Amino acid sequence: MFPDCFYEHHNSLHQKIHRHFDLAAGHFEVEAIHDLRVEIKRLRAFFDLIEFINPNFQARQNYKKIRKLFKAAGPVRDVHVQQQVVRAWSKKLALDPSEYYNFLKQKEMTVRSEFADAAVKFNFVVFEKNAALMRTYLQFLPMDFVESKTHAQLDLLLQRLFDLRKSEDGSPQNFHEIRIGLKAARYTLEVLQICFQKEDLSPLNNQLRLMHQALGKWHDEEVGLESLEAFLQDQNAAQFFSKESYQLYAQNLRDDKSRLLDDFESRWKEFT
Repeated sequence: MFPDCFYEHHNSLHQKIHRHFDLAAGHFEVEAIHDLRVEIKRLRAFFDLIEFINPNFQARQNYKKIRKLFKAAGPVRDVHVQQQVVRAWSKKLALDPSEYYNFLKQKEMTVRSEFADAAVKFNFVVFEKNAALMRTYLQFLPMDFVESKTHAQLDLLLQRLFDLRKSEDGSPQNFHEIRIGLKAARYTLEVLQICFQKEDLSPLNNQLRLMHQALGKWHDEEVGLESLEAFLQDQNAAQFFSKESYQLYAQNLRDDKSRLLDDFESRWKEFT
């Protein structure tokens, strides 16, 4: 019989999303918006797994309404991250990019309203409907079949990571896809750990986590550099309080991006 932990995992994700939603949509709390998006990413990977087990469960279609909430929260999270990055570097290097920080705060006000509009329209009934679909399509499947399919999904996700690396594509888009793939693999591995626990997957999870962390920070600074350059180009004629601060900030973002990619490459070699 299909393992109850799959239903429990879906319910746990539902409850976490609901809890973070209240703080994110009601108060725009930084950590709540971050956690909301993380749990929705977990849910997406879980839906992909369910579809892999039984293709009658259409992951993309069943995720569609939830994706709208995820997408609407994205710009708020992005601007929060950029504020965190600029504060950290300003403190570390004694910089004064005050004009840019004020720009980010103004941008936050704009994207907040867009997220709030999406949140008002969101209906949590979608989780109940998806839970019912899961039971319809999965309840009679034997546990050993489900376990083997979950292992197979993880293997496919890991193979995709190897394929992306074999392409020798050093573009930001390639690293972005690897970052997304690492998250999907970790969230699928998580289901194996929760539901079957027949082997210790902690070492594998730790390797994936370290690579993901390196590329996650790299991505934040990649976006940060793009955001800063767009701001400076738009404000080309402006008189900044400390023009040198922007030059130092940009150079340190570039240097740290390179360091983070080196860290990822080192972790990847350990992984392979």
